[in-house]
Amino acid sequence: MADPSDSDDDYSEIVELLEWAIDQKRKYAGFWSWPDREVAERGVAQELLDGIGPHVGGRCLRVRSTGAGNDPPDCVADLEAGGQVGIEVTELVDQAHAGGSPTKWAFWDVDKFRSLINQRLHRKDDPSTVKGGPYVKYIVALHTDEPLLSAAQVREYLQGATFGPFRLIDAAWVVVSHEPPDGCLCIPVPFTRQDA
Repeated sequence: MADPSDSDDDYSEIVELLEWAIDQKRKYAGFWSWPDREVAERGVAQELLDGIGPHVGGRCLRVRSTGAGNDPPDCVADLEAGGQVGIEVTELVDQAHAGGSPTKWAFWDVDKFRSLINQRLHRKDDPSTVKGGPYVKYIVALHTDEPLLSAAQVREYLQGATFGPFRLIDAAWVVVSHEPPDGCLCIPVPFTRQDA
């Protein structure tokens, strides 16, 4: 028979671990933050794939981290029909506010928003650095928990914009943190591909 005190010890250890993880969580725009970067990236990638469904070429069976030194991409999803999707995960956050107070929010305008999207996408669009594959699709998840970047604001700022051209990236999406009652929302980023 198991010693009941063992389960109490296990429970205490889990509670301590959760308290530590919450304490490590970034206070500003921290919805996606997690002490383990791979866990955070995998969570964003899974949220994106759950939200965009058939846009990646079929149902994804699982998402896994590639691990430090094996990226890019940050994550790989296996397709039910065969093949893999490479997923790069990057954050849209005002770096000047990222380590600061959760009550002092960054101001966003269309120019700042588009400039950061453009910068992030161009940085991820380097085929010479990609490991693994081949990938059926190579997508970028630009996640944000900025208080003043609601899904409606993101849609407005993306309207009429076109980014690129890109050589590697097949699709990009802004993944906006939880907005009741809809949950996390995935908004496509319009861009062009460079001719092969």
